[in-house]
Amino acid sequence: MIKIYERGSKEYKALEAAAALMSALDPKTDYYVQTVYFDLGQDWMWTTVCADSGTTYQALCPRDHELITDVGNLDAITQAVRQALKK
Repeated sequence: MIKIYERGSKEYKALEAAAALMSALDPKTDYYVQTVYFDLGQDWMWTTVCADSGTTYQALCPRDHELITDVGNLDAITQAVRQALKK
């Protein structure tokens, strides 16, 4: 779901786990959780995994993000990370 998650919530922790896994699998890129604009024009923000490899960007598409935050188990996180890193 596209929303802001509080630090310490199960969704935030799932995003942190995904960011840590992504960093381990792609050591040239720094992955971290941050609250950023999903849509600037609508002033719509969300908490997601961002990446910095010299350029910063949002690392997850909404589908992968939802796999992580709605299910939040290790299988869902792993599947979302695999999909995100393929791109």
